[in-house]
Amino acid sequence: MTGKPPTFRAGKSPSTRRFLGASRDVGGTASSSIPRHNSVHNDSKKCQEEARHAECHRPGGGVRFRPYRLQRPSPETGGDAQATAEITFLTFQSPNLTKEFWNKQVAEIQKEFPNLKVTIQYTPNLDCQGYAKQLLAMGNLPDVIWDVPLQDFVTAGALLPYDVADLADIDAPDTAGLVEDKHYALTLGAQVIPMIYYNKDVLEDLGIEVPTTYEELTAAAKTIEAAGLTPFLLGGGADTWASTIVLDGMITTDAVGANPDWVERRKAGEVSFTDPEFASAVEKWNALCAAGYFNADALTIDYSQLSAKFAAGDGIMYPMGIWAGTTKADFKVGVFPLPSRSGDVVQGLNYGQALGVSATTKNATRLRPSQSLARSEKAPTSLN
Repeated sequence: MTGKPPTFRAGKSPSTRRFLGASRDVGGTASSSIPRHNSVHNDSKKCQEEARHAECHRPGGGVRFRPYRLQRPSPETGGDAQATAEITFLTFQSPNLTKEFWNKQVAEIQKEFPNLKVTIQYTPNLDCQGYAKQLLAMGNLPDVIWDVPLQDFVTAGALLPYDVADLADIDAPDTAGLVEDKHYALTLGAQVIPMIYYNKDVLEDLGIEVPTTYEELTAAAKTIEAAGLTPFLLGGGADTWASTIVLDGMITTDAVGANPDWVERRKAGEVSFTDPEFASAVEKWNALCAAGYFNADALTIDYSQLSAKFAAGDGIMYPMGIWAGTTKADFKVGVFPLPSRSGDVVQGLNYGQALGVSATTKNATRLRPSQSLARSEKAPTSLN
């Protein structure tokens, strides 16, 4: 993680939270140039509620994202709230975040700003950051970009900073999007990563209770495998972030759960990857692999294929972020938090992808978020 290191403070929820450098830095799957922030909370019911009522923005997110609202400058500053303007917006598509989804978000914004034309540009794959780098190199960066390699873009002078007032009502760590004491990204949501989504029908048929400890989780996997089924689904392929989502989760539950300051202490050289808490997480991961509990094509399928496999019933437990709560399948889908070795419920709350504004935009003063975000719609709650 680059930029100013996060400070540690109490979160705004009733559950215990500390803001951390993200577990993505530990797992090494996300670009090291993006400040991503996690909090850790220890509340089983809250974990499951957050999984059911997700407001998140990862590539698989089928829930509604909070549309940012454009705030025009006042007449005193030469602005006109209904002036004609045109902006370009770069984002991605996924099985759930379709063109129809993004068009609906634009339509919501245009209800308030009918003279605003928004042209959506889509990345050729889920690598929004990589494609944004290509556009920057060609001098074709859109006005608004969803998810950029923040430090790289700030160093290149490619982004405009937000005013502190723009972020006043956003419930995110003070350091989210912060580089050299300025905020260059508007974080619009958080994600619990991972939860374990599962085929309720199969677990009921096999007489398996929902695991609440790590020992129960591995026992469930053993029973599922003995029935000739695949216990866990994993994938990644070109979408490398998905390939270590279980390992990242284990590091969060074991290393960060035992020591919420672990990431900062690692940067200070006070803890090591060979320390017991971190090493035990990796050992747990290796043991699952050695037992053959993952699908054989885990290293070759991408995120879209992985999501489709779970929906088709090709695997029983599906470790994924809370955006998977909208999975549509012919079986009942349940969810539970990834159990920790200690038995405590520990989940990472990740603040990641965000909106950046290009430094070359001709509409800089028209791309400020309002003080209040539009209320987001909730994900379906029929997971029980």
